[in-house]
Amino acid sequence: MNKENGDKEKALLEKEKAIEVIKSLLTNTCTTLNTKYLKSHSKVALFFKDHIFEIDGEEEKFIRYMSLKIPISSKEYKELLAMFMNEVQRRAQDTSLKKLDELQHLIGSRT
Repeated sequence: MNKENGDKEKALLEKEKAIEVIKSLLTNTCTTLNTKYLKSHSKVALFFKDHIFEIDGEEEKFIRYMSLKIPISSKEYKELLAMFMNEVQRRAQDTSLKKLDELQHLIGSRT
């Protein structure tokens, strides 16, 4: 195996590992999901303790983690963004339902 093939394999393993970690973090309720730069820069971020993953979807699509900048395809970006936005929506619905239950409890306890 020559150096170029080894570098490509390493890059592929880094990408697979990063995508796997991101998918795992998306379902972790301790992960903070950030959409602050979604409209302006097509970028979302996941925060878990002192770890930050950015998924950037401008012309050059990539995942950034610390000093790693891992290129991803448009298809991979769309898949990750869809999963991210589904989780954002799910969490918003869960929060709304909890608030509705709290309100119902408050109203019910006053009558």
